[in-house]
Amino acid sequence: MYRTNFGIGHSIKDLLEAHIPPGGRLGRGHKGLYDTINNSIHFQLGLALASLGVITSLVAQHMYSLPAYAFIAQDFTTQAALYTHHQYIAGFIMTGAFAHGAIFFIRDYNPEQNEDNVLARMLDHKEAIISYLSWASLFLGFH
Repeated sequence: MYRTNFGIGHSIKDLLEAHIPPGGRLGRGHKGLYDTINNSIHFQLGLALASLGVITSLVAQHMYSLPAYAFIAQDFTTQAALYTHHQYIAGFIMTGAFAHGAIFFIRDYNPEQNEDNVLARMLDHKEAIISYLSWASLFLGFH
């Protein structure tokens, strides 16, 4: 539970700073991440848009698999149109999330503040991550 205005719960900053990576081999963990998120509106907007995009995609999938009204279960054109509509919206929202994430890395990212934490380690391994995602996308596309 996160800290309320009445002092009940945990501080997100304390949770992130207290996190110790398993075995201690993963650098500084989440230290410095709270200040990075708190000082960058693009990081915050990217996280919010990514969350909203995932939720919108889940809504599309649930509307397709669990129709809310009886007539939608019989009207396949409407069902397919609603699914496609919500997936397009999710795609547009995710594009905004990726754009604001890129703006964050260009304008607001501070390497000294994030030295050896989880964000810096992700950037150090970006080539391997991109290669893996490329191969996974190719596999999913061709199978």
